Amino acid sequence: MNPLELSTSRAAAMTRAADSMIQMLGSGSVAIRFPMAATLAGPTLSTINEDVALAPVHIRQLANSNNGRRRFELLVSATPLNAMCESQGADDVDEMLTAAIGVVYGDALLRVAGVSSDRTAGVSYLYRIEVTE
Repeated sequence: MNPLELSTSRAAAMTRAADSMIQMLGSGSVAIRFPMAATLAGPTLSTINEDVALAPVHIRQLANSNNGRRRFELLVSATPLNAMCESQGADDVDEMLTAAIGVVYGDALLRVAGVSSDRTAGVSYLYRIEVTE
């Protein structure tokens, strides 16, 4: 197996492992809220939101921020995020989440405060998305 095939194989194995880990940790779902431009009658342009489901996601509460706002970390395998990127026409996860209005968790709309990923062979397989009230 050449080095490129080995790297690709390793990245695919790590993604499958991340998928399994999220299921074992206990998974839930959230929605990513995106702005969607729609033309109303006449020349007025209005923004309509589109919520796109994201699952499976492991959600854990972090320590509150200094100003008392709740913080959460979402652990998400690359599998559903890459599929969402394709459906949203985004080049990568960071770009897609930057364009998002926020994350809907229960009745709360949370702001994306940061995104990091675990990588192997230059390929992200697990994302950590920090969100806050």
